[in-house]
Amino acid sequence: MCPILRAPVRAVIYARSASERQNAPSAKVDEQLRRLRQHALERSYGIVGEASDASQSGINMSRPGLANVMSAAAAIPQTFDLVLTTDRTRLARNPVLLKEITSFLNSAGIKIEYAEEADLGPLAGGDRRELQRKDHIEDHLRRRGGLGEDD
Repeated sequence: MCPILRAPVRAVIYARSASERQNAPSAKVDEQLRRLRQHALERSYGIVGEASDASQSGINMSRPGLANVMSAAAAIPQTFDLVLTTDRTRLARNPVLLKEITSFLNSAGIKIEYAEEADLGPLAGGDRRELQRKDHIEDHLRRRGGLGEDD
């Protein structure tokens, strides 16, 4: 019997950083991209594209890099199978927006992988209680000055 050969996963990597308080706002994005490239290499993913949004909030969809990813996801024929990002907050800070992005990508046949998060389940949002707890902790840290508004 002949073994079935699978084509390598075609990945687009996406990074976003909201902070403008750094000397070089893209430094966070550059570091994310470096980690994502390494993650893809370790899993033998073929990187077919990169998109990023430096100094962009994650609370809305008006980001050029994300717009490019979403537009490419709607293209026929499909040019990629996976969006790889470090964690869910890089796609969206708002759970409703995250679900909207996730639904759109999944309906186009595109999977999402978070390189620095444990498997969060089919919603790409994980256990809702755990996410609410994490959001509560992040809000508390923000109020105390430990996180920036859009970090």
